[in-house]
Amino acid sequence: MTARRGRARLLVAGVLVLSVACGGSTGPKTINNCVIQPETECAGAKLAGANLAGADLSKADLNGATLSRADLSGTNFSAANLSGATLSGATLAKAQFAGADLSGATLAKLDFAGVDLSKANLAKADLSDANLSKADLRGATLTRANLSGADLSEANLTGAVLSRANLNGAKLAKAILQDVTFAKADLSESNLSGANARGANFTAAELDGADLSGASLQGAYIQGTFFADADLTDVDLSEAFIDSPALGGAKTKGVKLAGCRGPGCDAFGAAP
Repeated sequence: MTARRGRARLLVAGVLVLSVACGGSTGPKTINNCVIQPETECAGAKLAGANLAGADLSKADLNGATLSRADLSGTNFSAANLSGATLSGATLAKAQFAGADLSGATLAKLDFAGVDLSKANLAKADLSDANLSKADLRGATLTRANLSGADLSEANLTGAVLSRANLNGAKLAKAILQDVTFAKADLSESNLSGANARGANFTAAELDGADLSGASLQGAYIQGTFFADADLTDVDLSEAFIDSPALGGAKTKGVKLAGCRGPGCDAFGAAP
């Protein structure tokens, strides 16, 4: 009996040693030599199709990584470096990207609905046809980003920078665009109906054919802005600064101009 107990103890000890040597079940997961944990160094990692649901990759270096078709549901990428990464076809429900660097990343057609992208760097990222409805983009940088056809309806972009961004045909209905910088951005054929764009900067922005009906542009900065054939019905331009707007064919019925500043205020009153 004693000998059997001795052999059993040795067997258990052997299993424990083997478990430790192989990383055990409690250690961080490793996929293609990338350790899945916060602050991991995995630049250029090949993680296509990987199951990273619920993983904590905050502050991770995933520069240039491939995450196509990966399950990133609930994954924490806060303050992570994903610049130049490819996430095509990835699942992003409840993922967190607050403060993440996604500059130059491939994010076209992805579903970011309700996702936290606050203070993220999305400069030059491809977000064409992406779903960003109700997303948190407060303080985000989207300079020169491609958002053509993207759905940003009811998203919060307070304080975001979208200078020279491509928003052609984008949906921004009822979005919070307060203090957003749209300088030289292309918003032609976009939908900003009912949006809150108080204090936004539209300098030299293109809004030809855009729908701004019922939007609030109180205190906005409008200089050299293009509104040809735009729908400006019931737009609130109270306290806005307006200079040299191009309004050919724009609908301006019901525009509010109380306290409007600048030499271009009268142009809205004179437009048909």
